[in-house]
Amino acid sequence: MSLEVEAFIRTSMEQGKPANLAKSESEFVMNSRGQKLACRSVLPSPASEYKGVVVFLHGYCAHGNRPIQSYMGKSFSEAGYGYLTVDMHGHGYSEGVRGLVESPWDLVDDVLGVLLALYGEGMYSSHSGSDDRLLGQQSTVHLRGMAVSGTQPLFLLGHSMGGAVATLTGLALRSNGSAGSVCPTALARSNEAALARIGTRLGGAVLVAPLVEINAPMAAKPLLEVVSLCCGAAPMPAMLVGSGNKDNDKIWASAVYREYCATDAWPQNKEVTH
Repeated sequence: MSLEVEAFIRTSMEQGKPANLAKSESEFVMNSRGQKLACRSVLPSPASEYKGVVVFLHGYCAHGNRPIQSYMGKSFSEAGYGYLTVDMHGHGYSEGVRGLVESPWDLVDDVLGVLLALYGEGMYSSHSGSDDRLLGQQSTVHLRGMAVSGTQPLFLLGHSMGGAVATLTGLALRSNGSAGSVCPTALARSNEAALARIGTRLGGAVLVAPLVEINAPMAAKPLLEVVSLCCGAAPMPAMLVGSGNKDNDKIWASAVYREYCATDAWPQNKEVTH
């Protein structure tokens, strides 16, 4: 984690001020169930060649407004990527009962709706009974105009619960025009052609501590253990070297950041989850 971000978090906590980014009224997408999803985007640096779009998907009881997102957005922007975060329903600044996920497909549905709006696909009622709540038409995602130009790839970056959602979303997008068979929602079934077009842009998914389990036969598990041991000897990026030793906290989760995350999760933090 950036020392600059950690210093900001520490100062905010000492002063009793909110460390999270303020709610943005200008960026949102209506999901297919009539809920307003808060979004936050950072455009690529004008000095950089536009290389693609990265969509961040948060974990359970988390959101996309933590100060680390400023650092991530800046880093991706300088590297030439648009960066978009979305608070899934019931999380962060988005509408919905706090932390209530009735079905994992509702989360996938949220992401598919954001992608349809982002790439200018789909104009359908959100079933809210109000004509001013249309997915796409009422989307104000900052990146939309840039995302539809060219053939730059799309990447999903999922953490924890978001890792599982990124996996299922990727499967739906790469389902060869049968997204509804992967994601059993009316949204996916009625927009299969549009999702197939978006799927051609999918460059891959980056999963960080994903909420997934390998469904392997018992007989195969010893083999997987051998593979993991062999992979453990592979070269690692410089930023990860030493991540398995006693200095791990200095690289990823300092005491300050752990304390911040503990107080930021629902129901402790009412600021972003009211």
